[in-house]
Amino acid sequence: MLTQTLEQQSLNNYFRASDRPHILDLIISDENFVVYLDYMGPLGKSVDAVLVFDCELSIISCDNTYKFNFNRSNCDQLKLFLDRDWMKEFDCLGDNVEDVLNYFKSKLEC
Repeated sequence: MLTQTLEQQSLNNYFRASDRPHILDLIISDENFVVYLDYMGPLGKSVDAVLVFDCELSIISCDNTYKFNFNRSNCDQLKLFLDRDWMKEFDCLGDNVEDVLNYFKSKLEC
């Protein structure tokens, strides 16, 4: 359900002789989070009022997961790097998965 925050006609205090007051300038939301509202005069020759308002918002959840920007990746260089005989390179490390992973990471960071 949407809530209309403004209750008065926006041109009550700022209308010109040829203007009819009406509610044109609205703040509509699904919650009532506006804590301060002030009607300013129209901007230029507009009949719409400038609305100044403060909102009180709360963040329910925040995702701080780092996301890679793959648009800037160099796929050709990555293909060249990956095009090698990894089994031959990993053979000298034995069966220790931790050593293989660390070796791969070290090659990837170079």
